[in-house]
Amino acid sequence: MRKLSLLFCLSFFLVFYGCPKKEPPPAPQAKVEEAKPQEPAPQVKEEKPAVKVEKKVAALPGTYTIQVAAWETREDAQKLASFFENKGFQARVEEADVSSGRWYRVRIGKYDNYESAKEAADQIAEKYKSNIWLVRL
Repeated sequence: MRKLSLLFCLSFFLVFYGCPKKEPPPAPQAKVEEAKPQEPAPQVKEEKPAVKVEKKVAALPGTYTIQVAAWETREDAQKLASFFENKGFQARVEEADVSSGRWYRVRIGKYDNYESAKEAADQIAEKYKSNIWLVRL
C-alpha cells in the first residue's frame, strides 16, 4: 500500500511539475570580434616574465531579464511563474511567436545591467538546478 501511494505521489508531481519543454535559446544579440594586428610585433631581446591574460567578453549595456523556461501552453508556463512568485521572485509569462509556433516564456526580474542579472541568474540556477539564460531587452 505504501508503494502504491508513493507511486501516486510521484506521478502527480511529474504531471504538474514535470520537466518543461525548453525552447531553443535566443540567438545572440550582438557579435563581438577580436581586433587583428596589422603587423607582427617586433622581436625584443630582453626576456620578460610571462603575464597571464584572461579574455573577458564585454557585456552589452542595457536591460536584462532571466528566462527560466518556455512552454507550449500558457497554463504550464503560468504554473512555473506562480512557483517562482511564491519563492519571492518577480516572475511573468510572455508570449513569443517563433518558427516552431507560439511559446510562453517564463521570465524573472528586470535588471539594469548584465552583471546584476548574471549574479541573480547564477543564484537561481544553483538553488533550483535549472538551465537558464539571460536575455537583453
